[in-house]
Amino acid sequence: MLNEEKIRKMIRLSEYEQGVGKRDLARVSLLKMDYVRLSVLKTLVSVIISAVLFLGLLTVYHMEYILKNALSLPYMQLALWGGISFGVVVLVSILVTLKMASRQYEESALRAREYYETLEELKKQNGKWFFQALLCLEAGVKPNTIKPSEYQALELTYAKFAQIKKAKVMASDWLDTFESIDKNGAFYMIESEEKNND
Repeated sequence: MLNEEKIRKMIRLSEYEQGVGKRDLARVSLLKMDYVRLSVLKTLVSVIISAVLFLGLLTVYHMEYILKNALSLPYMQLALWGGISFGVVVLVSILVTLKMASRQYEESALRAREYYETLEELKKQNGKWFFQALLCLEAGVKPNTIKPSEYQALELTYAKFAQIKKAKVMASDWLDTFESIDKNGAFYMIESEEKNND
């Protein structure tokens, strides 16, 4: 049967991968500088769009005054103050984004490192556990609520995996095998193998 330690590790991996792990693994797939630069670029685009919208709303709000005094408005002074204000807002936004993006990346990297270390630990403890843990993650099976048919499908899928020594990675056909056995039962595998041998 599945032991408690394996179940706890698989639950932790599953919860991580289905929760914050999606975002963490996407973040750490980039280099830290690339992630920070992408965040700064997003912030810069957002600030520019916000400034244009703010300027448009301000213009619409004061439209009557602008039309009455169109020839006497100090456009150079307004542009200077607007440019300085915009520059300060951009600078503050970029500095905050640099700090936040760097911290977010480091936190994600720590969590992802723990995730990969747990996967490696499962692999070192027992190759069967590792394979079954990956299969559970892919299939969305929670080990603490595993059904007998799912457990049987796990065991039979691993048995088939062990027969074929050339398989080194988790492939979608192993997930298909698991789902077929879970859906159709153990005899499905036996019957399909007999048909393939004939």
